[in-house]
Amino acid sequence: MKAIVFAIAATGLLNPASAQPAAPPQQPRPPRVVPGEPGSPRETLGGNYRLTLAMTQPSEEPLELSVVTESPVFMTSLGDKLATFEGTVRPADPGSFTISYRVGWRTKIPSGTNNNFEYRDSLTSGSVTLKLGETIEIFKAGGRAGELSISAAGAKAK
Repeated sequence: MKAIVFAIAATGLLNPASAQPAAPPQQPRPPRVVPGEPGSPRETLGGNYRLTLAMTQPSEEPLELSVVTESPVFMTSLGDKLATFEGTVRPADPGSFTISYRVGWRTKIPSGTNNNFEYRDSLTSGSVTLKLGETIEIFKAGGRAGELSISAAGAKAK
């Protein structure tokens, strides 16, 4: 009898709460390619492109996050404005690009009395295909809206 109780306890059958379902197998993640990182292949878009995110909110000044990249991986962050814009850009049909993005921002919210504030984090992500020169609204949340555009970025002469 003791051997049966031990076997049941060891398998978790005696206490159903301790038995956990098997975790589903995880898909392997592809390695992240970071341009310029030692050992990483150097991918390029074949030219410089400007990605611009224009964020507006009725009670605040408009905020523009813009980055010029030749790499398919981009990222920019404004600490004082508490906003980030990152993602990847890949050529699609001739003259258009698929942009996978992640946009994060903090919103200052009054809390209690005495001019106290809290910050609330917000995040949105997605993927769109745009032609050069096009703009598309990619999110609208709580009065805040974000428009994304892509354009060719030539170097300025000195």
